[in-house]
Amino acid sequence: MPPKAGAVGWDDVVAASEALAEAERPVEPQVGDLLHHPALGWLEVVDVEPTRLEVRDRARNRRKLARGVLELRPMGERDGRRALRVRVRAAR
Repeated sequence: MPPKAGAVGWDDVVAASEALAEAERPVEPQVGDLLHHPALGWLEVVDVEPTRLEVRDRARNRRKLARGVLELRPMGERDGRRALRVRVRAAR
């Protein structure tokens, strides 16, 4: 009997699982990335240091963010650049 229209196959389940795992995996920021920060909105990464990220906000102000409290997750692209969702953890 042929599969029903709209039926989900094992390959679909595997692909969805891999996509979810990729979205949950932390990523390293790069110059040019766009960050979506919960309090500051969209930010552009202008410098990556071992302990800090230097970013530029919409008003073109530069800010430094402590990397130790940030979790960055992929969220696709925006304006042709990699977009990352920011989650701020409590300082250790």
